[in-house]
Amino acid sequence: MKTEDQINHMYDTILEIGLCTFEELELVTCINGFNEKAMNDIVYAREGYQTLGQYLEYLNEQGLH
Repeated sequence: MKTEDQINHMYDTILEIGLCTFEELELVTCINGFNEKAMNDIVYAREGYQTLGQYLEYLNEQGLH
């Protein structure tokens, strides 16, 4: 289980890389809670990766992040 600081970092990272808009992220976390699962669900819905870490690894491999 991730700490609140780690969840905040996931939240900020999702916004920084443009995975979704602030409004979309707020809507998802308002409905599903501010937790690791909600963050990873956004990644899965947008890009098909199971976790934010997997998606960031892909971006790094491609030289995109």
